[in-house]
Amino acid sequence: MQPDPGAHGGIRALSTAGPSDLSTADLGEPLTLHLVRHASTAVTGQVPSGGDEIGPELTGEGFTQAHAVRVGPADALLTSPMLRARQTAQALDLGVPTQVAPEWAELRLGDWNGLPYREIASRWPHEYALWHGSASARPPGGESVLDLKSRIEDAVARLRSEHAGRSVVVVTHTGPIRAAVASALDAGLQAFWRLRIDPASVTTLRFWADGGVEVASVNAAPTRPTLS
Repeated sequence: MQPDPGAHGGIRALSTAGPSDLSTADLGEPLTLHLVRHASTAVTGQVPSGGDEIGPELTGEGFTQAHAVRVGPADALLTSPMLRARQTAQALDLGVPTQVAPEWAELRLGDWNGLPYREIASRWPHEYALWHGSASARPPGGESVLDLKSRIEDAVARLRSEHAGRSVVVVTHTGPIRAAVASALDAGLQAFWRLRIDPASVTTLRFWADGGVEVASVNAAPTRPTLS
């Protein structure tokens, strides 16, 4: 196992302090945030299902993927209200109550929700191209990437305040996980679209009280234990 840089010398990003402040960094227990993407549905990777509706359920393969996820132990378990996320959270069997958290729903796609990508590109060519190139562009009736980023940053800030020093599992979607990682890296729109987040994968972030942030893993395979 690789040594944990957050526990050995404070080699991690400080959002409010420079390198000269590392000697006084707070190396207490961080919030460890495990972000689990929901397992597969019949339309995963084919039809975008946003946060506008309850959405599709898991397939048999999806339930197998969900049961294979190894994450935790956890002090709290949150899930997006989407059906596929709630089913995945139930399969984790972490021994803690599941809390439905609307702020972790997928990016709202408005009029594009549930339509094949090819149809979206054909019917809204200008809007679709603009959406991929501008963080502020919104699908008709939906959210922009900046809207999502703001929502997820608020959600993470709330967890940092309420669960400092604890381990929290959130079952959510590609968009929120991308937004959380891009924010942790202080990266832009390009990073958002370049992050691969597979079904039932685990992404782990750590947040210290002094503002330190660490991306411990991204898109870890479902059967691979993650750091706690």
